Amino acid sequence: MMLEFNKCCFCVPLRIGCLILGYLHLVASAILAILSIITLAAVSAVMSGWSDDGKVQIDQQAAGALLAVTVIMLLLVLVLLTFSILLVVGLHKEKKNYVKAYLIYYLVFIVLYAIVYVVRIATLPYDLGYLLSTLAEILLSVYFLLVIRSHWLTMRENNFNTA
Repeated sequence: MMLEFNKCCFCVPLRIGCLILGYLHLVASAILAILSIITLAAVSAVMSGWSDDGKVQIDQQAAGALLAVTVIMLLLVLVLLTFSILLVVGLHKEKKNYVKAYLIYYLVFIVLYAIVYVVRIATLPYDLGYLLSTLAEILLSVYFLLVIRSHWLTMRENNFNTA
């Protein structure tokens, strides 16, 4: 049996804590989306050779790879934004299927992030700052996942809306 919480952060009612987490995820994903769009615009400007003096020498292969990575990052951030909206709507309207969809998405995200973390540790030089900060992020994400799951279980028990 998995952990189940009655409160968020040991002091806030579960529903309120989940709403706070939902809005924090929503704000963070909106900021990431804006930054990704700005980055995409900057990369596009560099690829077009735009500059004040008009004398820019760029490596087209590297710029193309950077553009591809930026577009993929933007798509991933838009998926994050979509699921964050789904979580907030699901929590407000007590739609347990919306919250369940977010839980599945977030679980997949945490698993993939943990795999990337392990591969990074195994293949690149040792970096204590990265090691500790990323481990803390993963553990905090697991805790938040368990808090939202606890509220979802409460929603199921109380037979709230299913659609």
